[in-house]
Amino acid sequence: MIKLIKISSGVEKSFKGMINRARSQEAFLQRVIYPEYQNRQRKRWMSEGASEGQRWPALNTKYAASKLVRFASYAGAGTKMMIATGRLKDAVIGDGDQSEHRKIIQKQTLFVSWATPYAKWTEKVRPVNVWDKKQNDVMMKKARLYLLKGKI
Repeated sequence: MIKLIKISSGVEKSFKGMINRARSQEAFLQRVIYPEYQNRQRKRWMSEGASEGQRWPALNTKYAASKLVRFASYAGAGTKMMIATGRLKDAVIGDGDQSEHRKIIQKQTLFVSWATPYAKWTEKVRPVNVWDKKQNDVMMKKARLYLLKGKI
C-alpha cells in the first residue's frame, strides 16, 4: 500500500498569505492608509501646501492683516492660509466634528470627501486634493509590501 503525504511548500504558504491579505485590504486601508492620508493633510495645512509640493499662493495683504485679528483665537491664530475657524481643515482631515467629513472604504478603495459649503472653492487656487507623486509612491510601496509579505 502506498501512503501519500501532502507537503506544504513555502510557495503555497506564501500564496495563501497573499490571498488572505488581499481579502483584508479594507482593514489595511483603515489601519494604515487612512491615517497616512490624515497625517499628510495635517502637514499640508500647516505648511500651506508645501508638504505636497505646491505651496499655496499668498493671501492678499489686506485680508491677511484682518485675519490676524479676526481669527486669532482659532487654530493657526489667523496666520495660516485656508484656516479661519478650522471648520474646513477639520472636515478635510477628519479631525473634530465628523458631520462634514466622509470616509468610505470599499474593497480596495478609500474615498474621502468633505461637505463644508465653501469647500468647492479650494481646488482652484489652494488645492487640498492634489498629491505629491513621491509620497504616493511610498504609500503604494507599503501597500505592495503588505500584500506580498504581510509587512510594511
